[in-house]
Amino acid sequence: MKRRFQYWTPLFIQSLFFIFFLPLYKFFLRLEIRGKENIRDLKGPILLVPNHTQELDPTVIPLITSFFSHQLPVYSVIYPVHKYNDPSFSWRRYVYKEFFFNILGGYPVNSGSKDYEISLQNHIKILENNKTLCIFPEGKCTLDGNIANAHGGMGYLAYRTNATIVPVAINTFFDISFFNFLLRRRKLIVTILPPILPIEIVKIEDPKPEDFKKAGEFVLQRIREVM
Repeated sequence: MKRRFQYWTPLFIQSLFFIFFLPLYKFFLRLEIRGKENIRDLKGPILLVPNHTQELDPTVIPLITSFFSHQLPVYSVIYPVHKYNDPSFSWRRYVYKEFFFNILGGYPVNSGSKDYEISLQNHIKILENNKTLCIFPEGKCTLDGNIANAHGGMGYLAYRTNATIVPVAINTFFDISFFNFLLRRRKLIVTILPPILPIEIVKIEDPKPEDFKKAGEFVLQRIREVM
């Protein structure tokens, strides 16, 4: 079912990221964002496509824009909320509820459907309203630090909405310990790559699911090249 999307709440919260997370990451992780010129003047709809290193990635992504940017809030594609009931999430499964994600701009895929149009209907609506959407084409966090294979959702969204694709490489954020964080042993580098038009990754008139996966792989390969 299509939903009414929050705007002001995620905009307010993500603006706070610049007050809280940005100085924290600048000091403890020596955060460096490269390639901001590739997104500065970009208009929606925009698909931000990062590799997925860990659960804190969504706190980094809004920071590649700027305070009060017209590209905020950054909405995101997340798991179906029921998946967070897994005991492996420990105490977090009591926090990770639909309301929690909605106020941060996260909207889950509609589970139980093998049809992109149905499973991604909420995200299609976001892009059709010329907003910014973040999707991790791997579908989940890396288990070993390497970039996994792409799913087809990103390719379909780009094809369906004609959104501009912006690959984002997140480097050295995987498996960072609290002590490495406090001791400033990592330097977090986020690289915004040049935008890609949908026609560059989906070049046929009647694409199939495999074509959308290939489109995702095309974008992930761009990210691998700068990692």
